[in-house]
Amino acid sequence: MLAAMRFRFPDPEDAKEQKARERVEKKIDSFWAALAKRADDLDALFSRRASWDLPAFMQKHLGAVHENLRWEFGPARKGHGHRLVVTPEGEHALVPLVEFMLARAPRLRGWEFYGGRQAETGEWLVATIEGRTGRPMPKTKVGVSAGAHGRIDLVFELAGLSEKDAESTALLLAETLLGEDVLDTWIGAISVEAPTKKRRLSLDAVPAAVEAAIAAVQKALPKKPAVDRLARAEWTLFQGDPPEAEDYGDQDDLIVAPTMVPEVFQAVRAPGYSDRRFSRHGEVFAYVKIDGRKGLAGSRFEDRDDIQEALDKVLVKPRARRGGRRRHRAHLLVRRARAAGSEARVAQDPQGAPRRRRAAPLVDPVPRPHARGRVARGARQDEGPAAPLRSCRPSIADRA
Repeated sequence: MLAAMRFRFPDPEDAKEQKARERVEKKIDSFWAALAKRADDLDALFSRRASWDLPAFMQKHLGAVHENLRWEFGPARKGHGHRLVVTPEGEHALVPLVEFMLARAPRLRGWEFYGGRQAETGEWLVATIEGRTGRPMPKTKVGVSAGAHGRIDLVFELAGLSEKDAESTALLLAETLLGEDVLDTWIGAISVEAPTKKRRLSLDAVPAAVEAAIAAVQKALPKKPAVDRLARAEWTLFQGDPPEAEDYGDQDDLIVAPTMVPEVFQAVRAPGYSDRRFSRHGEVFAYVKIDGRKGLAGSRFEDRDDIQEALDKVLVKPRARRGGRRRHRAHLLVRRARAAGSEARVAQDPQGAPRRRRAAPLVDPVPRPHARGRVARGARQDEGPAAPLRSCRPSIADRA
């Protein structure tokens, strides 16, 4: 239910969803109130002046917000005190909920709150890796290179580990060294190779190398937002030939998909998409999927051009902004049964002016290059379900 609830762009006219969101707000506020009430108890627990059941407390109060949220405590990063990380980990549909939750966090002296695990260096990096693997930190070298869809690929050489242990340690090292936000947004394939004489980076050099690689991707992005490039945009028409079926999932039923941002269209079809890899202006890209099996009968639109005009009236002409982000119709997707006669207009703008276009086959992306979870050779793969709540671990618990 919460995964489908809108927190970034709620519909104020959807009374049912608004009431459901208000119930979530109460649970979130109750969690923060409980945390504030026990702030001194938490400080005593982390300084080993007291002992009480922190996992049960978090299960009761954070678990009431959503059972799949994970949590982790540690030392503050900006001063003396503590930090709490609340993260959905691989469940990206819960990211808006976490953002909404953190926006309602109280200001508590000596406390910092984050929506993802933070990058660690030095002794904290070593303590995290050794504590979570139960092994000494292995001798490590890392290769950093450009990957698919604006991502950065990593190759780890880990001495003295079995293949299975090397794979799990590589993923843990990537998350701990770079932080969860960089990992989810920018890192692509994480692979493991046997130690070689290739020139690789030491662990302490990896964050700067990844930062430079990200900067190179950002530098190559369009200087103007998509809405300012519309008049002279070149459109790409992706074409597919899905088999007949009773129903389809996701974008499996596409016949044609016109877009002025083909790189976005390709990336959306792979897991782990992020707008941040395709815009330097904070844009939010979206697509509109039209069910053409029964045409537009019964709607107020006669054809797709009418839909495009209505979208542009709301999103383009007023140059609408929401939360500092430009909102723009990135591309339209059409279901299988659309009449062939209407397809001739896909390369025209809402005013009817023809635009340049090129055809491209509708192909699948690189197989799962950046799904969260267990590492496999050449790519990260999904892992099985984790425990509903993750407690802080002794190795990375607050040492203040």
